[in-house]
Amino acid sequence: MTKMDSLSSILKQSDWQEPEVIAKIKAYVDKTFQAEVSVSVKPSSIIISAPSASLINALRLRLPELQDVIKSETNKNLVFRINP
Repeated sequence: MTKMDSLSSILKQSDWQEPEVIAKIKAYVDKTFQAEVSVSVKPSSIIISAPSASLINALRLRLPELQDVIKSETNKNLVFRINP
């Protein structure tokens, strides 16, 4: 068995789940805007990226509502990025 085979078998056996805060943000955006975003969690912030500037600006305007959705999960800063 090679190192790649070993790593592959380990990854197949793992039960990978995204953090609940990521799932909540994606669900909120999907429900509200019918759009997809990518979300990454950093030590002091949560970065929300989307290819559309209008979507990111709409999310910025709804920041208090979005913070209410995730306030029980975390109190990290939300950062919005346009990612073409």
